[in-house]
Amino acid sequence: MEETKLREIEKITNIFMQLDYARTPSSILAFLMLEEEDSVTFNKIIDQLGLSKASTSTGLRFLEDKGIISYHSRLNSRERFIHLNPMGIVTWLTSRMSVIEEMKNLFTELADYHASAYGEQFRTLAHLYDKIAAAVDQVLDDFDKGGV
Repeated sequence: MEETKLREIEKITNIFMQLDYARTPSSILAFLMLEEEDSVTFNKIIDQLGLSKASTSTGLRFLEDKGIISYHSRLNSRERFIHLNPMGIVTWLTSRMSVIEEMKNLFTELADYHASAYGEQFRTLAHLYDKIAAAVDQVLDDFDKGGV
């Protein structure tokens, strides 16, 4: 693989790792983003990225569970081709919103538990998470309506 493409893969990999994706699924996702649509197979990933079969399988399962990839077969071919679904990232973001809601609830409970200035700090955090949730919900709603 050419050096320029390797650098791009590494750059994209690092972005997804900042979202708490592990290195292998991040690398696979980066590779899929830079390849021709529906041209990648399991073996191509192993050959191009130098990953083991086990880590490739685990990384693909992670991406499939997130709705970011799916598989397609071609007529007269035994290999399955990996289809990238970039909009699956929106699904992932939407599912992460429940964590933000849980954090808001946790901070509210901690604010009620602590009557001191410590409690006020938790209350401030709860309000922040409430605003974040409202803002992201609005953005996602606009996106669903085609307004982003």
